[in-house]
Amino acid sequence: MAGAEVRVLQGAGHWEKLDAAIRSATRPFVAFTLPGVAPRPDWLADALVGLEGERVAVVTGAGLREASHGRPLLLFDGAASDEPYPVLGLPSQYAVIRRAAYLELGGFDAATARLGSYAPLLELFERARHAGWLIAHRNTVGLSPPLVAGPARRWAEWRRWQSRGALMARDARTRGLLWLVRRAVGPVVLRPLSSLRPHGWGRRYAFGTAVALLKGIARGARLG
Repeated sequence: MAGAEVRVLQGAGHWEKLDAAIRSATRPFVAFTLPGVAPRPDWLADALVGLEGERVAVVTGAGLREASHGRPLLLFDGAASDEPYPVLGLPSQYAVIRRAAYLELGGFDAATARLGSYAPLLELFERARHAGWLIAHRNTVGLSPPLVAGPARRWAEWRRWQSRGALMARDARTRGLLWLVRRAVGPVVLRPLSSLRPHGWGRRYAFGTAVALLKGIARGARLG
């Protein structure tokens, strides 16, 4: 696809290799899938639409079944959520990055990979939002395996929420314990309670993500 470079990397040091690949790229956009996800060209065609907006730093999303229809493009900025590292759509299986924005933001913090498999992505998204860039989310066909409902999606959600918690615990070292309680622990307590109300969060999802977030906080306090 003109205007983008696609590289699927394998082996140890994934985020360091990906950072080097993006920095050495010569095209304005660089696209990649996360480990374990295989792409087809039609995935990229859908994803690149999101980068038509000049303020969009990255488009991310998950794979859908072939028969899926209606793939809306969602945009998120710094005002999208008061919570740090907010949940934006389904867990990422791919990203297409505007290289100029990536370099401006300083690239991935590969050291955050020890905090969780989604931590480097979430950390970059957070810096981008607060630097005035937009994050676009679009699920698309063309990724294998698609992130359909079932054990794979639940495991992806668990890893994402655990990464969120670990990043929050890391940030609490400089922002303070009160910040962590207000921004992470407080919502964790309220979210399962809201699942008991009609039209609230699904009970299983609310409790499961709360446990994952708390485990992530413990991990981040130990490793951050």
